[in-house]
Amino acid sequence: MAVIKRIPVERLRPGMFVSRFELSWFKHPYLTSRLGVLGDHKTIAELKALGIDSVEIDLDRGLDVEEPCQDDWLLHQGEPPKPDNSETAIPSASDPSRTLRFAKKLFTEAVDRTRHVLGGVEDGKPVELEQAKMLIARLIASVKTNESVLRLLCVLKDYDEYTYTHSLNVASMGVLFGNHMGLPDSQLELIGLSGLLHDVGKCLLPKDIVNKPSKLTDAEYEVMKSHTVLGWEYIKDQPGIPVPAALGVLEHHERLDGSGYPRRLKGSNIAGVSRILSVLDVYDALTSDRVYRTRMSPHMALRTIYEKRGGAFPENVLDRFVKCVGLYPPGTVVQLKNGYYAIVTGHDPARPLNPYMTIFRNPDGLPVKPRRVATLRLGLEKSASGYEIARHVEPTEVPPPDLGTLL
Repeated sequence: MAVIKRIPVERLRPGMFVSRFELSWFKHPYLTSRLGVLGDHKTIAELKALGIDSVEIDLDRGLDVEEPCQDDWLLHQGEPPKPDNSETAIPSASDPSRTLRFAKKLFTEAVDRTRHVLGGVEDGKPVELEQAKMLIARLIASVKTNESVLRLLCVLKDYDEYTYTHSLNVASMGVLFGNHMGLPDSQLELIGLSGLLHDVGKCLLPKDIVNKPSKLTDAEYEVMKSHTVLGWEYIKDQPGIPVPAALGVLEHHERLDGSGYPRRLKGSNIAGVSRILSVLDVYDALTSDRVYRTRMSPHMALRTIYEKRGGAFPENVLDRFVKCVGLYPPGTVVQLKNGYYAIVTGHDPARPLNPYMTIFRNPDGLPVKPRRVATLRLGLEKSASGYEIARHVEPTEVPPPDLGTLL
């Protein structure tokens, strides 16, 4: 077990390993992504400038204070520190319960931030680019520490604010997918930003069409399709918007075989980022509930998209995306060999057939107290008493539970 010590920030020195400190990530996401060994005094000065009073250091991974003291907290404040329940630090992948809590908190904050970034567009204001970059930076920091955070983030939904939630989910999947491909942070930022902005044109359309609770008429559908051109024209000349991100707004409904819109582009005429967004956009749309359509399971959504591999969607992007999300993406409801129903809450690349799962219904379909399946044990034992996955289950058969009920 790691030896953790809380010390005043004044006692920091290069060579220490900072494992945790208290700071809202919206204030400085890049700083929170650089937790680790202090290489020089620059980061220490940043921490002091931001008003951070104390930090936690890991003595197994870095230096101790020069003069060890059994009661470091006494030098800083007159009483022992209170238990920390803020969940501000990105949790380890080995703690699925805390990962879920963190993902839910991050989702709530990130939807608010997305609304702030895009909401002003309805009033004719420019996109809040710096706020968008801060949000993407936090997504990057999360995926670098614990991929499961973004996997869960993509499952969480807010049906009353579908446009914002969808934009956030596409951004999150973009960062997750880019990280899976080993892209540098600069490219992760580009894909994430492109995903966040891809539907900005919908903020410029009549609300009664965007939020219509039934199938659009042919005329209304033509108006809806115009969001790609409207969005592109709105942001293409705004300072700081990368050209690929603007093209992603324009082209995310183009299809490899020329069946898309607005320009019916084919093949390599479609920008690379746009080809990625085309897959992410459809996947999230298929796995989201709408008033006029029940969501598909992640498993069925992948199957539906895969049927158009090499036609509407590029083979290289789709093949890598399937490997990224796994055989049983988080949010998938499965029935186990013993008859119980469980929802997938995590992904282990080393054991694709044994994802993290939580049981929530018995073989008769009745609710039971949620309990996690010992996934690691399943991967090691020859017989797991029926807790292996027998089949995936569609939401129309067994609706997935609210992840908040699994805490």
